[in-house]
Amino acid sequence: MDGKDTKLKKLEEALLEDITERKKNEKKLIEREEELKATIESTTDGILVVNSQGEVINNNRQFAEMWRIPQSLISEKNDEKLLNYVLNQLVDPQAFLSKVQTLYKSFAIDFDTLFFKDGRVFERYSKPLMIEDRIAGRVWSFRDITERKKAEEEIKKKVRELEEFYEMAVNRELRMKELKKEIKKLEEKLSKYEKDN
Repeated sequence: MDGKDTKLKKLEEALLEDITERKKNEKKLIEREEELKATIESTTDGILVVNSQGEVINNNRQFAEMWRIPQSLISEKNDEKLLNYVLNQLVDPQAFLSKVQTLYKSFAIDFDTLFFKDGRVFERYSKPLMIEDRIAGRVWSFRDITERKKAEEEIKKKVRELEEFYEMAVNRELRMKELKKEIKKLEEKLSKYEKDN
């Protein structure tokens, strides 16, 4: 084996080692991606991640179900098309769209409530997707709080009813006291009248 063959052999070994290392790293990356996907899919919140070019880079099935978006539209990965699709579901679509556009340019973390024409209510949490020190997009999280809101309204209604009942009972009790005083005065007058006659 001459010097050339030895160099080729070493080069081949180094290349093989590099390829092996690269394959290990690719496998780790795929595993990490699968872990992340499983994590995102396990939440009951709808998750949407959009990059700064308006491309959907990640979302979970719950997001599409909550917003009633067909899979064909989700597959396009176009945030503008998704926004246009959901606008007619909202009570105030212009406020929604305006806030989305403002937040895409912002470092702000935001939390608010969205009201739908059909009575659904979502909490919306949003924060910038940061890569190093720049905004690379936005992460949106949506939680359906419709049942909680209904329960809160039912509790408020019951509280109002109890307050009205209490007020009525207190007023009745006060009126009873007044009537007892009036009866006592009338009895005293009657007693005095009978003594005088």
